Amino acid sequence: MASRPGLWRGPIGPGAFIAVMGPSGSGKDTLIGEARRRVDPERTFFVRRIVTRPADGAAEDHDTMSREAFAAADAAGAFALCWAAHGLSYGLPVEVDDAIRQGRTAIANVSRAVLPLLRQRYRTVVAVHVFADPAILAERIAGRGRESGEAIAARVARDPGISLAGDDIVRIDNGGELAVAVDRMVSTIEATLAPQP
Repeated sequence: MASRPGLWRGPIGPGAFIAVMGPSGSGKDTLIGEARRRVDPERTFFVRRIVTRPADGAAEDHDTMSREAFAAADAAGAFALCWAAHGLSYGLPVEVDDAIRQGRTAIANVSRAVLPLLRQRYRTVVAVHVFADPAILAERIAGRGRESGEAIAARVARDPGISLAGDDIVRIDNGGELAVAVDRMVSTIEATLAPQP
């Protein structure tokens, strides 16, 4: 499942796309939420993902669709990008393209598997790799209450097998003081923003 290349009309700009990636429990959504409070809302677009999973207090704030509705929306061109992971389908609404065409910076939690597609679709892409010590990841995942001990261990040990090489990779250690990681995220976002008139 992926966006349809036939609908692309060259790299979309002049705005930027910040792809926030990392293992479960690394705190991607926490960093995104904290950064959102500190950056200019007129020049940024924080993307609300569509997921084929019910929303709950332990998961990110997202829009939910059934598998059937998601497939229909994808066929209708409702997504700028979509992918499958962990038995679920994820989509970014097509409004992302509009925001980037307006010169805004879009920020979204995405799978590292879609990074090559993002680099094809958007003129400016910055990949933010959020990470933390495996013991911290396991503790955070356990706190969600959705997986057993064996499933948590398997998730933490999982090697995605996808290289995060490139000059556009920003690495953020989110295993220590949150304020330090948030500062790094905010500075990364602000570096992409178009100058104010």
